[in-house]
Amino acid sequence: MLCAGLVLALLTTGGGSASAAAVTPPTGKYAPLDRPGPRLSVPRAELAAAVTADSEFGEDVRQEIIARLMPLIEAHTTEHILRDADAYLSFLTTQPEGSTGPVAVTGYCFGGLLAMHTAVAHPT
Repeated sequence: MLCAGLVLALLTTGGGSASAAAVTPPTGKYAPLDRPGPRLSVPRAELAAAVTADSEFGEDVRQEIIARLMPLIEAHTTEHILRDADAYLSFLTTQPEGSTGPVAVTGYCFGGLLAMHTAVAHPT
């Protein structure tokens, strides 16, 4: 598979290390990729219009936004992330609709980091 982008990471926690990769295919009628199963509801040609912000968002507000977000980001220590992951997994595996077997975690951007920390801490 040809990849438009490839991200590799090595996560290290008290429990060990794990590598992770994320890829994005360069083509396809539906974004972000074509595969068996239900089609996404937004064709690639219309995706930009679907995700374009209507308001101004530029360098003039960037510093203000970063100043507001940094305390929230810094509050997410590994200990906090893993405590939340433990609570989420405990809840999900006790639901009658769920399973006690392995689970999959996924995330994008900051959520991707949270998902990788969770996977490293709970490999089974």
